[in-house]
Amino acid sequence: MPKSCREWGVDTPVKNARGKAVISPDGKVVMTKVHMSDGFFNGAPQGFYWPEGHENAGKFKGMVQILEERGFEAKKLKLKAQCNKEFKCVPGSTNFCCCCTLYNQPDFVHIDSLLETTCKEKGFKVLFLPKFHCKLNFIEQCWGYAK
Repeated sequence: MPKSCREWGVDTPVKNARGKAVISPDGKVVMTKVHMSDGFFNGAPQGFYWPEGHENAGKFKGMVQILEERGFEAKKLKLKAQCNKEFKCVPGSTNFCCCCTLYNQPDFVHIDSLLETTCKEKGFKVLFLPKFHCKLNFIEQCWGYAK
């Protein structure tokens, strides 16, 4: 996420009615920017993009503005956007950088991933397993039995 106000979102291909990517006359895939879903703060929705009628309408507010709306003094504290290039903050810190502070907010912590959301819509359950050697993974035994 950017620290300040700007155009921001995820570029994804435009799909036609059949689910295929739309190709422009020059042979390139047509892309569109998908905005991040709004969050919730104290039970009320919090928009992450400026509303219509604002001078920056449609642009991402930026992490500093979102934190300010949540009662943090991000501008006054002059928080960095991130702790370092690897996004590795001091464990347990909450006001070390904008990313760490924002990502420790309850609505960011308890959100389903896109994979989980899509699977739930289709009626599937997602099971995340801890990382361990592939030979110890139960799915290997299932595949072996199926063969």
